[in-house]
Amino acid sequence: MVWLAASAIGMMIAARFSRREKTLEQLISFVSMTELEISHYSLVFSEIVEKAANEKSYDCLLFIPLCFEKIMNGTDFPKAWKESITEKLPELSKSDEKKLLSFGDVLSSCDKEGVLNVLSYYKKTFDESLFEAKEARKKYAKLCVAAGVFAGGVIFMTLI
Repeated sequence: MVWLAASAIGMMIAARFSRREKTLEQLISFVSMTELEISHYSLVFSEIVEKAANEKSYDCLLFIPLCFEKIMNGTDFPKAWKESITEKLPELSKSDEKKLLSFGDVLSSCDKEGVLNVLSYYKKTFDESLFEAKEARKKYAKLCVAAGVFAGGVIFMTLI
């Protein structure tokens, strides 16, 4: 039983690497969609967040529906964005979290051209994070599972 529990813990840690990767992929897709909506349709952020909140393809970005809800309740975009991320933080690293928080701040303080430049910058930044996440998953996911199995075996053998 202990062996299975330790193995399961190793698998849960390994799964976290995959969830971070999927979250970053969806975040990059969200940034791309935002760039398109602003450049071609001149939508405002509340409309973009509303559209994203209704998309099934952003299911890992739980903060987006919450952000839309806060905007609909009268909270301004930067505050709603920050509060939503704080309350429903996706599977990201601390550095990714900081980037995501600053993303919302910067978006609300620029004109259209500035926003498009910021979006391009953050798309590249999140792309780099995705590359790092893929490398980390390749490097550590199997190791976590093996370590969990090994730790469980050691504990099991110690108890016998």
